[in-house]
Amino acid sequence: MPALQATEKCHHDLYDAVDPEKALSGTVRGLNVLVSGASRGAGKAIALAFSVAGAANLFLTARSEDALQETVKEIAAANPSCKCFCYPVDLGRASVDEAFEKISKVGPLNETPLGSGWQNCPGSPARRQRHM
Repeated sequence: MPALQATEKCHHDLYDAVDPEKALSGTVRGLNVLVSGASRGAGKAIALAFSVAGAANLFLTARSEDALQETVKEIAAANPSCKCFCYPVDLGRASVDEAFEKISKVGPLNETPLGSGWQNCPGSPARRQRHM
């Protein structure tokens, strides 16, 4: 069964309209951005793109604090002036509330792209295992 696709064309490379060094450069300069799932995959790429585009503060959440620290190192190399705040969270309400309490002390959020996710497609290993 082929995967569902919401668009006719899938882009896997940067193109000018979404390149943080071109059309998006400076569009978030000075803003506070929260990125969930920032330790790997799409979330990590989103965090790096916002740092390159000029975000002042990135609030990064994910389950793994060690993996978040790796993302911070990459962000520091890409944009040393971008400040990163890491919050290891899980799906529990207490960890999320604690993260938002700490974030609110730094400043208001201007952007909140969601980079976390979980694949639960028919035929995915996670779904097959759950139904065994």
